[in-house]
Amino acid sequence: MIAAGTTESRRERVPVMRRAGEQHDSRGGRLSLFVIVEGSEVLNARRAIVQSGDAHVEVMRCVPIPHSSRVRFIVELDEAALGETLLRITGSLQKGELGRVVKVRPH
Repeated sequence: MIAAGTTESRRERVPVMRRAGEQHDSRGGRLSLFVIVEGSEVLNARRAIVQSGDAHVEVMRCVPIPHSSRVRFIVELDEAALGETLLRITGSLQKGELGRVVKVRPH
């Protein structure tokens, strides 16, 4: 039985998995960046994205767009790595689209 004024959560807190030695920066958050490129530019885009921020930038999804020769990347990165990532992407691709940048909500 639960005492008055208290609550019981059905969901347990699950610790966030981080790479060894990686610290969470409480001043900045994580962002998702959407990038659309031509199918022929996928390798260049992936290389530019991954090389831009080391452990702070990850390609979360790479999905072909139906009825098109284009591919959509969903990239997760730290706020601090956004500027360098955008510069590398725009500097390495001939054609592409940068989509919205959204703040990732913690689980």
